[in-house]
Amino acid sequence: MFNEEYLNANILLSLNNKVDGTDLKIKINYILNLFKRRLNKKFLRKKSRKRREKISKKL
Repeated sequence: MFNEEYLNANILLSLNNKVDGTDLKIKINYILNLFKRRLNKKFLRKKSRKRREKISKKL
């Protein structure tokens, strides 16, 4: 589902660049938002499938 190694690699890269913490925060937030978006898409897909099944049962 979600590649944890990718997240770790990104954080390590940011730390190695020795930039101030804001860049790292932005990167972490970006990755987390990406993750949330993926979860939402999955959830929405499931919901719409259920909705379709309900409608087809009514017909």
